[in-house]
This record gives sequence, C-alpha cells and structure tokens, in this order.
Amino acid sequence: MSVLNTASGILDALIQYHIESILPLIIGGVILFVMIILLYKEFIQTGANPEIQAKRSRQRHLILFSLIAILLLLVALSRPYTLTEKEVTLEKNVKILVDKSDSMSFYDSVDIEKLKAYFGDDMRIQEIEIGQKSSSQIYDNILSTASSNENILLISDGNNYPDPVRASSSDLNFLLRSINTTLSIINLSKKLDEHSVHLYGPKSVVRGIDTTFVVEIKKNHKKAVEVVLYLDDEEIFRQKTQDTIIEYTHSFDEGSHSLTAIIEDEGGYRENNVFHKSISVIDKPEILFISKDSMLSGLLEYNYQVHTDLDPQEVPANIDTVIINNIKTTELSNQFQENLISFVRDGGGLIYMGGRNTYDFDSDIHKSLISSILPVKPGTGIEKDADDFNIVILMDLSPGTGDWTQEDTLNFDFTDHNSDNRKGLAITMLDRINPDYRVAVMGFDVTTEMISPLTKIRNKDLKMVKKTIENIQPQYGGNHSNLDYGIRQAQELLQNNGGGNLIIISDFDVRKASLNPNEMTTFKLAKEALLDIKELGIGLDLIGIGKKEDKKNGKFNTNEVNAIAFAVAGGGRYHPLEEYQSVTFEFKDNPSIKKATSDKYYLDFLTANHFITAGLQTDNLVIYGYNQVIPKRNGVSVVGTTSGIPIIVTSQTGLGRVVSFATDDGSGWANELLSGNNSRLFVRTVNYCIGNPATREEEYVSVPDGHIGQQIKVTVKSPQYPAYQDMTFVRVQDSLYTSSITPDNIGYFNLLGEPYAVNYNPEFEDVTQNTELDSIVYGTGGKIFKSTDESKIAEFIVSKSLRVETVRQYYTAYIIIAVLIAYCLGAYIRRLIVNLGL
Repeated sequence: MSVLNTASGILDALIQYHIESILPLIIGGVILFVMIILLYKEFIQTGANPEIQAKRSRQRHLILFSLIAILLLLVALSRPYTLTEKEVTLEKNVKILVDKSDSMSFYDSVDIEKLKAYFGDDMRIQEIEIGQKSSSQIYDNILSTASSNENILLISDGNNYPDPVRASSSDLNFLLRSINTTLSIINLSKKLDEHSVHLYGPKSVVRGIDTTFVVEIKKNHKKAVEVVLYLDDEEIFRQKTQDTIIEYTHSFDEGSHSLTAIIEDEGGYRENNVFHKSISVIDKPEILFISKDSMLSGLLEYNYQVHTDLDPQEVPANIDTVIINNIKTTELSNQFQENLISFVRDGGGLIYMGGRNTYDFDSDIHKSLISSILPVKPGTGIEKDADDFNIVILMDLSPGTGDWTQEDTLNFDFTDHNSDNRKGLAITMLDRINPDYRVAVMGFDVTTEMISPLTKIRNKDLKMVKKTIENIQPQYGGNHSNLDYGIRQAQELLQNNGGGNLIIISDFDVRKASLNPNEMTTFKLAKEALLDIKELGIGLDLIGIGKKEDKKNGKFNTNEVNAIAFAVAGGGRYHPLEEYQSVTFEFKDNPSIKKATSDKYYLDFLTANHFITAGLQTDNLVIYGYNQVIPKRNGVSVVGTTSGIPIIVTSQTGLGRVVSFATDDGSGWANELLSGNNSRLFVRTVNYCIGNPATREEEYVSVPDGHIGQQIKVTVKSPQYPAYQDMTFVRVQDSLYTSSITPDNIGYFNLLGEPYAVNYNPEFEDVTQNTELDSIVYGTGGKIFKSTDESKIAEFIVSKSLRVETVRQYYTAYIIIAVLIAYCLGAYIRRLIVNLGL
C-alpha cells in the first residue's frame, strides 16, 4: 500500500507541475526523442536477415533499461514535490508591547502583572515599552521588535505619531504574515469623556472676501459639546452641538488676526480643547487668466484681481498665478513659455486647465516647452465604471446555521426575516450596495444554487429578490456543507464576467480533520479555492454568523479560527456579525461607494490631507467628462474620479507650484464644480498655487503655524543675513535663508514681525483607539480582547504555539531508488542473455 501511495504521490507531483527545475525534464524529452530515432531507424540496410534482426531486438531491450534509468535520473534532478500541511509546535513565547506615549492617559491602565500570571511557567514573556511622551510610532516599533514564529500582544491606542506614514499598515500586515507572527490587541476602556478640536483654514486670507473655516471635533462619547470661536479675543460664534464638523465663514480687514476654537466642556485633558490659528490679511492676489470666454470669470473676479491676455509675451511683474484655460500650447509663443517656466521656478503659480483643446496629443502638448513643468502627461489609464463592478453574495444554507430570532440579534439594524438573520443580513447588504453594481445572490449547502442572477440591482425588481431570499429553505440535511463548491461557483461567475468581489455569509464551521490522511477535507478544499480567489484578484469579505444555541457572552459562536484562516488565504477581511457594518464596499477595483453612470463621474479626495482638500466640505462632486492624463513621478494626485482617474494633480517646480486641472472650466464637463460649496475646490486650488504672495517681494518672513515640541521651519528672504536672537540661518539661494524653531509653549507668538500660532501636540488629537489595527490583527490570525479577558488572552496565545505549516514533500529519494532498480534490472538481463547465448 505504501508503494502505491508513493507512486500516486510521484504521479500527482508530475501532473501538478510541482517541480523546482524544468530544465532536466526538457533535456530528458530531447534524449527520449533522439533515442527513439536511434533505436528504430535503420542507418544501414541489412535486409530481412533473421539473425541480425534478433540481435538488434535484444540490443533495443538492453538500451531501453538504460534509457529508463537516465530519464528517471533527470526526473529526480527536477526535484518533484507535493505540498502538505503539518502541525508544528513552536516555542511558547509572547511579546507584550506596552505603549508609554502620553495619549495612553486617556485610557484605563491594563494590569500586566495579573495578565502574566495566567500564562504559566513554560511561557517565555517579554515586556517591551514602546513610545514616549508625544512620540508613538506604533508601526515602526512593531516592525523593529517582531521576530519569526511568535505572538505579539499590543497594549496601545494605535495612534501613530509623529509620522503616521513612515511605516504603513499594509507594510506591517505583510511583514507579520510573512514571518508567521500573530498580532493581538486589547480593546482599551476610556478613563474619562475626552474630546479634541482642530481648526482648518488658510493662514493668508484676502481682505474683504468671505473665507470659510472648518472646526473638526473628535470625541470618545456621544454627548453634545459647547464650541466657541474667538476672533482677536472677541467671541464671534457659540454653539452646543453633537456635530463633528462645523463651518464658519468670515471676512477680514487688513492686518493680522488670531482665530481660536475652544470646546468649553470639562474633559480629562484640557490642552486639546483649544486650537489656535494665525491669520494674515492680504490684498487681492493678481492673476493672469489666459482664456477665451469662460464660466470661471465671475468666480475669479470676486476673489482675485484678474488680468486677461490671449497672446501674452511675458508674465507681468505683479502676477501671483497664471491660469491657462483650454488653450492649445501651439497658441502660446515659445518666448512666453520660457518666461512662464522662469516665473514658476522663481515662486509663481500655474494652473493648466483642461478642455477639448488642452491635453490631447493633437494639441502637441507633449512637444511644448511648458510640458516640462506640468505634473502630468497625456495618456490613457484604465477606468472601470459601475457596469464593471460585480458582487456575489454567497449564503450558507446549511440547516441550523442561522436559525435565531430577532431577540438574539443584539439590536442589529436589520429586521427579522422568517427568524433567520442570514437572510436579513443578505437583504441589508443589497440595500447598502451601489445600485449601479451588478449583484448575484447564491446559496450553498451540500450543493450550490443560484438565488438571483448577476444583474444590476436597479434593473431588478428588488422587492421580488428580497422575497426570494426570505423564502429560501435548506434543501438538504447533511451533517456538513460544501463551502468549497460555493466558492468555486462564485469564482466561475465572477471570472467569466470580468472579476469583482465576493461576500460570504457563514458560520465557517466546516470539516477540518479526516481519519483518512489522503482525503482533502472541506477546510483544505475551501482554502485552496480561496487561494485561487486571491490569485485572480477577486475581493473578499467574510461575515460570521452562528447558531442560537451557541450564543456566548453576547456574541454568536462563529468558528473564527476557520474564518480568519479563510480571510488570510483569500487576501480578504473577516467581520464578526456584530461588526457587519465594517463591510464598506471599498473594493480593490473601486475605492469609493459613490455612484457613477455612463455620463457622470463622481470625484473623491485621493489625498485627504493636502492643502486643497484638508477639512474641505463640498456637495457631491460630479463631472461629465475629463482629459486623460497620467501623473508624472513628481505629481501628487489630489482629486480623482471614484475609479482613480486623476483630475487634480499638483507638483512643486523650483519655488513655485503647478496644478493640472484635467477637466474644463464648467462650460461643458464641470459646471457642477462651480456651484455652492463645490466652488471652494477651485478657490482652494488657486490659493494653493498662489501660496504666500510675499515670496515674490524683495523681503519677507514666513512662519507657519505649528505644534508644541515640533520643529517649525522659518523662511526669510532678505538682501542681508537675518539676525534674530540666537537663531542660526542657512542660505539656500540668493537672498533666501531658512532656520527652525521648536516651541515649548502654546499660544500666539511673533517672529521678525510675522505672527504664528502654536497648538497642542497632535498626539492628543485622536481620543479613540485606532481601528486600522483591526485589519492587521485579523490578517495575521490574531484577536481583539477586552482588558478583563486575561484567561482568554493566555489561552489564545498558548494555542497559537501550535501552527499548521505548508511543507514540501520531495520524492527525489524514491526516484533514485527506481533508477538503481532499473539499472540493476538492465545489468541482470544483459548477463542472463550472455549466459543463455541468446
């Protein structure tokens, strides 16, 4: 039996192409081909002499064994193998990373000594302190302390300061999974009701023009707070609200001003209840607007001093920004383009606006001088509209999986559907999905059935589909369900229709073990199917449901170990039923849930913290056309369509700023960007290009607002070396000097006549635990615990010391034995022939 198993394994390895090197097999094929020719082709005609024919036949049989031996040897050199899973006992160890940054004062402390007592004597425990004062850098600390095959327990709020993008969550997730390390976290309990305030708006405002500021409030509670705004110590606004965003619009006279936002409610930490912003009032910036008739004229003339010239030869000395609107570069002289490039590099701004004459190759833009400073080049990207997005909802129909009633649903916001909230959950998903996407609903038990075919929701009778879901009943009564069948059927449907996303609703309680070691269990088959899902780029979300009788501690007993393993295999996300709303439909192909139709393109902020977009409140941003452009390496895509097509791309050129606006001025494609709140997007874009108009003066001082304990860059333009107290300036170019200060007090200050504000450290802005860590936890096979779950934490960490690893089973040794057998057999037959005189 073992010989048969070995032979079967070898055959399986060859059929599955599990080999490390294909070269020996290629050589073997060539040798086989040549030997067949040599064995059967008669190079010398001997006629039909029986003696010669018999001798040749004997030689062929002898050579055949040698050939078999050579071919088997070449197969062995290709190192065939099969993949098998085996359970490995690892060293019992855990690293407890304890965040010591100041923001941890918002939460109740965790009794680490009590937690350690639950682990037992055979567990190696390392307690490592990370973060200090106003610095957390959580991701970097995890990366620097992580080792292979271990468990990490993180006690932190997860807020990553001061540099939240130095190591990303995707970097961390990838590393921990690649070294077989799990990350678990503790859900921290808040100590007091906390809140913080942040004030967004420009530092430089135009005299007499309404300017909108945005107050953002972050809270760890749902209570209303009293928000007050002070302008130069005079109260100008007061409101008690539960809103997290408040807008305030004001016009300013000349001079410098201070704007302060305060939350006047008691909180555990007081400094983050106040935010300061310094404001400098400037005269209307001057703009050179190169355009034919334009819808933008009124908006520009209200906010700026506008100069128009269709055939300019130079940029006037008083101009802050140049806007070129729907003009072919061939209509601009080379002399003007050279002057424009020098203007930008010296600190001016340029907005190159789209239209039917601008970015097309026919306009010869790629041959123009001005193209060298633009952040984009003409080109076509790949875009998918809503017709290309497919979703399959795959429901577990096995008996008893979800037969619990509304009283048991922990106040979920979907209603009772025949006492089966599998159906309620599926119907809720239908209500939340973009109606322009194509959706199919499938069910699996022992077999798989199509409940609703793949079509747009808006094209269906949605009530009829919901009724169909409500009326479905399990058709079979087996003791297990074939999840792998369901995944394969969904995969085929999505693959045949251009890809998409799969949502699985199940308890994931599938057969994991078998008495027959050669039998593929449902668990293994499902994992293999999900690996193919991942390989095909199909998005995956798994939502856990459970049985009424298995309900424990307020949660339904999904087989989370299986669910998380499936999520990792398929490169997707697992969501407990209690968190089903975290299925955000942020799919790989489409980063937004906003609708798009064949003639509409909804816009999204691709860079949310950019000057143009930070704190910006708009209505639905919609355009009806755009120019196809590709950002250059130095281009930053700030605003784009919901399918990722860049619309506003920025770059820095010398001291100046350049913006590509890849849609028109509202005359045909972008008229909705000029109305209501949406017009702020264009004004922000122009203001970004203008920057600080003083930079084009002979002398100026620039000191941006900053935070306590963090460096603030100071820029001075002066014909002489600037002298101020004990500051040291570095000359960066003619008449331009830079230095830095690190403030140790909060409030309003003045440096060389330039006002600036200092605010609380950003470590204290986020007052809730960062949920971004959740996806890393589930992705690495970890768990989220309560601070009082000491015994569960210890039990889980110990269980993680048993890992299932995929290993290679090589068959080289068996093949070498076969080579020796073939060789010996050939020698024996040769000797036998000689002895018998045949």
